[in-house]
Amino acid sequence: MVHKLLIGAALLIGTGCQHAHLLIDEADLSRFDECIALQHAHAVRIDAQAEELAAIRERMEGDNGAAVLQRLDDLALHMAVVQTELARECPDPVADETLARPALEKLVVGDVEDVRFENIDIVLRARIDTGASTSSLDARDIGSFERDGDRWVRFTVLDPDSGEPIVLERPRSRRVRILQATADEPERRPVVELRVTLGDNTQTAEFTLSNRSNLEYPVLIGRNILRDLMVVDVSKRDAAPLPPRRAREPDNGADS
Repeated sequence: MVHKLLIGAALLIGTGCQHAHLLIDEADLSRFDECIALQHAHAVRIDAQAEELAAIRERMEGDNGAAVLQRLDDLALHMAVVQTELARECPDPVADETLARPALEKLVVGDVEDVRFENIDIVLRARIDTGASTSSLDARDIGSFERDGDRWVRFTVLDPDSGEPIVLERPRSRRVRILQATADEPERRPVVELRVTLGDNTQTAEFTLSNRSNLEYPVLIGRNILRDLMVVDVSKRDAAPLPPRRAREPDNGADS
C-alpha cells in the first residue's frame, strides 16, 4: 500500500537553497534521496571551481596573460555545464504545479554599483565579482597594533568627494595570503569587518585591506556579501541604487 509522506526538503538550485513541504510517494523516495546526494556532489564541485576562479582572478590583478584568461573561460564554461547537468538529472520531484516552491526574492545588482560604508558614510564605486570569495577595500597606510590584548588595524581610506584621508581603526578578524603573479612571495593582507550598504541591503561583512590604486574601482564585492541575498546581472550597471544618504556619524572603531 502506497502512503503519502510529508517531508520538509531543502533543494539546492544554482547558488541558493529554497524550502518547501512536498508530498512524495514512497516509491519515489529512493530516487529523491539519490537526487539530493547528486545535488550535494555537484555543489561541492561548483564551490571548488569557484574558489579556483577567485584565486586566478587575484593573480590576474598583475597579469592579463592570454593563458590565464583562457583558463578562466574554461572554468566558467565547465561550471555552466555542471549546473545544466544538475537541472537535467535531478528534475523537480513534485509534479503537481500547485505545490511549486515560491522563488526567493533576491536583490538584483549589476556588475558595477555604488556601495556606502556606514558610520563614516562614504560612497565608493565597487566592482561586483562572483569569483571573489571575500570583498576587498582600497586602503593606505595599513598598520597593526594591539589594544586590550587584541589585534587591531589602523588604515586610511580616501573620501571620494573631497579627496581627504579618513583614518579608521578596526579589530583584525584574520589575515589572508595572496600570491600575485608579479610577486615572488605571497602578500599577507589583514581582514576587518565593516558595515556596508549595497542597494537596500545593509550588513556587516569582512573586507581584505590592500592598495587598489592601480585598479579601476576602490572596492570589490565578493561572494561573502552576495551569497543567498543577491543575484548579479552582468548586463546591468547601477541596478541597485542606494537609499538617501544620512548625515555622517562619528566613527568610533565599531560597526553596529
